[in-house]
This record gives sequence, structure tokens and C-alpha cells, in this order.
Amino acid sequence: MIKKKGIIPVLAVVILIAVAVALGIAVAFWATGLIGTLGKVEKLEIRTAYAVNNRNGTWTIILSGADTGSADITIVEVTINGESYNEINAIVRINGSSIPASIKAGEYFTANIIIPSSGFRSGQTIEVALISGSGTAYKRTVILP
Repeated sequence: MIKKKGIIPVLAVVILIAVAVALGIAVAFWATGLIGTLGKVEKLEIRTAYAVNNRNGTWTIILSGADTGSADITIVEVTINGESYNEINAIVRINGSSIPASIKAGEYFTANIIIPSSGFRSGQTIEVALISGSGTAYKRTVILP
């Protein structure tokens, strides 16, 4: 008995390889898009932090820096020594806006935090935290003059 070899098995192997390569390319494009979406990084860099005595019973804490990540950041809370700015009657403005305030990726920001004299004194170290919508706290310390 003579075995006949046809083109059908060879064609089947070629089709299977082509389908596997096409699926591999599709998965690679999907993964690249997924990583691009999930790969956004929130990073706020506070470059300058200092306090000024306003001579009217208040201090102004000034923080400035930039959003150096790839995602926009929304500041939803500010704490001073672990307490909400609302609890100590502080006034917060970030780029002129009240809380919540948005900082776009790549943009610079300036935060002005006016704190009352009650509970604070000259020479005291103050920890200020800008808290983002994702829950990340960006902290700096300043000494009241």
C-alpha cells in the first residue's frame, strides 16, 4: 500500500502558525495599551518650602514644586502636624484655587497655607502634607520664623 502525502497537512501547519503569530501580535498591542493606561504615575515634587510671619497673628507656609509624574494630581486634603487644615482654621490655596485643587502632569504649583497663631509659635517645626485623591501624602517640614 502506497501512502500519499498531500499538501493539506502542510497547509494546516502554515495556517496554525499564521493564527498563532496573529494572536501574539494582537496580545502585544493589547498589553501595550493596557500598560500605557495603567502606567500613569502620580509624583509631586515639592522643591521649596518655607514660612513667613505675617505680623498679624498668622503665618503663611509656601510650598512650590511640580507634578513630575505622568498623571494629573488632585489635592483633596492638606494636613498640618497631622490635623486637617479645616480643624485648625487654616486657609489653603493651590495655584489660586481652594481644595480640591488639580495640578496637571508637567505643571508647576504654588501652595499658600495661612495658619493662625493659636497653637503655633515661632521656632516650631511644622509638617505639612498635601494629600492626593489616590491617598498619597506629599510631606515637607518648615520652621516657623
